[in-house]
Amino acid sequence: MKNLFIVLIAAAFVNCGTPAAPKPPSKAAATDGFCGSSTKGACQSDADCHASGCSGQICQSKKEEGQISVCDYKECYDAAKYGLKCGCVDQGCQWR
Repeated sequence: MKNLFIVLIAAAFVNCGTPAAPKPPSKAAATDGFCGSSTKGACQSDADCHASGCSGQICQSKKEEGQISVCDYKECYDAAKYGLKCGCVDQGCQWR
């Protein structure tokens, strides 16, 4: 029993160390609170994407048919307030 206790104590010290540096906030964290949506429609560059919807809350490809949205304004649709732009990411139109 004493040996088991010593092994557990040793294991605890081995796993202790300098904590890892905090990770920088992810882009997802920057969008917290933003309630717009993205279609991830095909694109090759930012020029292929645009904001649509009644309140400009949908990021979509210019090649796609217009998206239908509810015509009410919410503060969380304001992409500029969240520092977001509709653009091409991994060949899909989305807020970034």
